[in-house]
Amino acid sequence: MNRSALLLTLFFAAGAYAGEKAGATFDTLDKNQDGQVSAQEASEHSKLNEMWTEVDRDGSGTIDQSEFSAFEALTRPGEAAE
Repeated sequence: MNRSALLLTLFFAAGAYAGEKAGATFDTLDKNQDGQVSAQEASEHSKLNEMWTEVDRDGSGTIDQSEFSAFEALTRPGEAAE
């Protein structure tokens, strides 16, 4: 692979990762609009999957709006988790 192709690949990969973080809102993840994000609905969000047990504080198997808001606060760039 030549240098230009490699740089383009890295550029688009970084953009896709940033888009996942920036574009993932509770409403976009809650595909069936039932007020809960299931593991299946969250499957495309790697960080949420990685932290699922921590984010699902009540152990219900779904993430509600308040749990998702807490997750966003933990993962927001430039802010330390308390």
